[in-house]
Amino acid sequence: MGHGFSRDPAQRTIVGISSGGICAFNAAWHDPGAFGRVLGHCGSFVNIRGGTTSPI
Repeated sequence: MGHGFSRDPAQRTIVGISSGGICAFNAAWHDPGAFGRVLGHCGSFVNIRGGTTSPI
């Protein structure tokens, strides 16, 4: 029995709060074919090693 996950990245979302916010952003940035939507809430970008050097 399948889980019903879509193969379409536009139908998948990754979410993170605080440290998870930068993790969600980086996951989607490095693999845009996996996640079409990102929700990062209160991302602590400056508190994560290398977080200030994100390729934006």
